[in-house]
Amino acid sequence: MGVTYLAEDTNLRVKVALKVIHPSLLGDAEIAQRFQREAQAAARLRHPNVAAVYHLGTMDDTFFYAMEFVEGETLKDRVQRDGPLTVKQALEVTLQVCEALSAAERHHMVHRDIKPANIMLDRGEEDALHTKLIDFGLAKPLQAGGQDMMTLQTQQGLFLGTPVFASPEQVQDAPLDSRSDLYALGLTLWFMLEGRPPFEGSLHKVLYDQVHSSPPMDRLMWVPGEVRALLCSLLEKQPEARPQSARELRQKIHDCQRALAGSGTSYTEWQQRFKVAEQPQVKPWGVFYDGVDSMSGAVSLNLLHKDRFSDPEVVLRVVTDARRAIEIHHPNVLRHITVFPTNDPNGAGWMVVSGDPPRPPARPGRDWMRGSGVAAVRLPFFYHSS
Repeated sequence: MGVTYLAEDTNLRVKVALKVIHPSLLGDAEIAQRFQREAQAAARLRHPNVAAVYHLGTMDDTFFYAMEFVEGETLKDRVQRDGPLTVKQALEVTLQVCEALSAAERHHMVHRDIKPANIMLDRGEEDALHTKLIDFGLAKPLQAGGQDMMTLQTQQGLFLGTPVFASPEQVQDAPLDSRSDLYALGLTLWFMLEGRPPFEGSLHKVLYDQVHSSPPMDRLMWVPGEVRALLCSLLEKQPEARPQSARELRQKIHDCQRALAGSGTSYTEWQQRFKVAEQPQVKPWGVFYDGVDSMSGAVSLNLLHKDRFSDPEVVLRVVTDARRAIEIHHPNVLRHITVFPTNDPNGAGWMVVSGDPPRPPARPGRDWMRGSGVAAVRLPFFYHSS
């Protein structure tokens, strides 16, 4: 609802982010009131992981406020450009957002719009990631007194928030507390690990899945078990089954970090599911393995090295195509099983796993389906892009 500008405070001589209500909404008193609440809610928070608000004002019936300008980029932009974070990085970002939510809890507030686009990343010392939570535009004080903001913000069935990062109770227009933010943070952790949220598709499908569908944990078989357990607890449909506070979540994240540091677990945990049957074959685009999936049988594992592509967007397009192929189920189309990032001993990149039909000797470029008498052309899992 707001437009944000990079500006300079002429008194302090510092850069600020200046947020102004969108001109097309100036005539709407409700939107103007909500904009004021955004600034007031954010101004009450003073925490290293929250972007500070410096000033709130009006000019010619236009509301604006100045907040801390964060050098860096959003978590959404970072993942879309470079792909998923490492498990270590994802846990560290989650922990820092958790600290910000703990500060919000102390002010009896819920953010209501935790998502990658509202998390800023900047580089700290020794290239460490530092996180700032921004945009309390949908924040709702939890104090008993005062105006009923929930009714004001959702009247006439208006959904406020981002569906793919919304909690079940938010979708159902039920009362919210800080556990709703923890569910959204779990969805954000998933996005950091896989590069996409667990539930996608049409608006109707996403809203249904947030309320009724279990997270597709089979897509994260390569993630360490401790982190999968953390995700499962955050993505429980009933708030009572989740961590009950940011403080409790902080302890769970610390437990995860200690367990992973002690065990040395890394992305190579995918090998617990996929057993490599032969020595890898080096290809121009990376490495090819023959293997066995403990869940589905013989497979081909194709590791796309990030450093083998001059344009990183190409490999992301390939990954997108492979994900679409997973949804295709047809006897004449090579089955794609899963796609995930990995730090393989043979290099960092993306692993694309496809079904591997029996392959007796045949003409080059073709496989013969045993017993069917039908030739199945094994199409490459990616296409040349320029």
